[in-house]
Amino acid sequence: MQRLAGIVISSAIGLGVIVLPILTSVHVARKQVVENEFTLLRDYAHESLRRADGVGDQSISAFRRLCQASLPPCSAAEIDLMRQIAITSSYLMAVGRIRNNQLICTSLGTDRPIPLGPVSYVSKTGEILRLNLRLPFSGASHLAFSS
Repeated sequence: MQRLAGIVISSAIGLGVIVLPILTSVHVARKQVVENEFTLLRDYAHESLRRADGVGDQSISAFRRLCQASLPPCSAAEIDLMRQIAITSSYLMAVGRIRNNQLICTSLGTDRPIPLGPVSYVSKTGEILRLNLRLPFSGASHLAFSS
């Protein structure tokens, strides 16, 4: 009986020596995977915020440049300035002027008013955002439009 107990104890210890490192490795690997995924998600979130800030900063800068230029709306000089702003911006693809919910001119050379449709969101500071907007000159793309 004592011999059987010794065998059982030895077997249990041997099994523990084999199984415990495996279970520990699985636990540590799982923990590392979860931490890596959280790090990746955090990095994506930071990059998204950085880009959103960049879009906002460039939009405000474009608006200020257009206002400070005091050019006649949709004049050749204003459209040239819009083109310059769009070309030198890393986030803005085009710049335009909106009046009465219509896009009346752009850096892309729009020659007739384009209805913009309903507003999707208005920020606390009065910034207007239109999502999933399809413009005739943009092909099949859906755009976000800020004014």
